[in-house]
Amino acid sequence: MLTSLGLKTRPDFRGWRALKPGPLHWTGVGLGSALTGLFGYIWLFVGSSRPDAERQMTILFWLILAFGIGVLVVGFSIRRIARQSVRWRGDSIAFESPQGKRTFRFDDVSGLRKSPWGSVVLSFGDGTTLPLDPYATSAGDLIDGIAAHLEARQTPPD
Repeated sequence: MLTSLGLKTRPDFRGWRALKPGPLHWTGVGLGSALTGLFGYIWLFVGSSRPDAERQMTILFWLILAFGIGVLVVGFSIRRIARQSVRWRGDSIAFESPQGKRTFRFDDVSGLRKSPWGSVVLSFGDGTTLPLDPYATSAGDLIDGIAAHLEARQTPPD
């Protein structure tokens, strides 16, 4: 249900569509923070009265750490999506990179691959790479459009 809520962004008044953090990102931050807070409260103030309380509190500590790290990872993903500011219109794609604002055409894309960390990486002819979060809103449309363009470019005409 959450993925269907955030499938597409509307184009702005100039026709540019943008990647934005999706509902799964915000749910991950919200629920992860709530669970980390609840676990932390229990660990600090409630505890356990069972005979194996020490073991339970040790496990709870590791759960707090795991959920906290998960929230940080999702937070960094949201920040990266916002900092990249990926936009596209037609067959043009623009984004912010360490070298400044970059604009390319789909014809400039030389490769599309999935990274071991789950992102989809676009490679451009000049060596520039752009990692995309496939869970960002409208990322599927952009990735599908570029994949179709690459496939059409490689298919010989009849």
